[in-house]
Amino acid sequence: MNKKIIITSIVLLVGFLAYPKTKSKTMIAKKLKYLVPNQTIRGCDGKGCGTFGADRGNRKHQGIDILTFKGQQIVSPISGVVTRKSYPYANDLNFEGLLIENGVYSVYIWYITPWKVKDQQVTAGDVIGVSQNIAEKYGSTMQTHVHITVKKNGVTIDPTNLF
Repeated sequence: MNKKIIITSIVLLVGFLAYPKTKSKTMIAKKLKYLVPNQTIRGCDGKGCGTFGADRGNRKHQGIDILTFKGQQIVSPISGVVTRKSYPYANDLNFEGLLIENGVYSVYIWYITPWKVKDQQVTAGDVIGVSQNIAEKYGSTMQTHVHITVKKNGVTIDPTNLF
């Protein structure tokens, strides 16, 4: 038998055996687009942790924090409509965000200077604003990040594995 045919047969067999027969986690289509290239969830720093469910004293973190740098462009994780400008702190309007909705998901993105306005359509991947520096509020021990909270059909969910 020809060496090329043998090698090709082995490669095909290995590929067939390695291909999962059931729907695994890696085969599930992702629902959200990354907010920034090489998206990384904020770990723990001097002001806490950026993971979903992280302790916040008398409550749990209801979203995830994505590491950014001040002025970094942030893109929409979903296609939908900007339904309102949002403020994470009622007593500090220096920090802003947006609520984007599409009938299934409601996505709050905070610590951005929005480039989109209420009632504006956005497509997943559209630049919606730039990252603010949340360390200006909490001090240099907090890593600069944007916060994202995701609700599906009105219920807050952990978005970690949706990207």
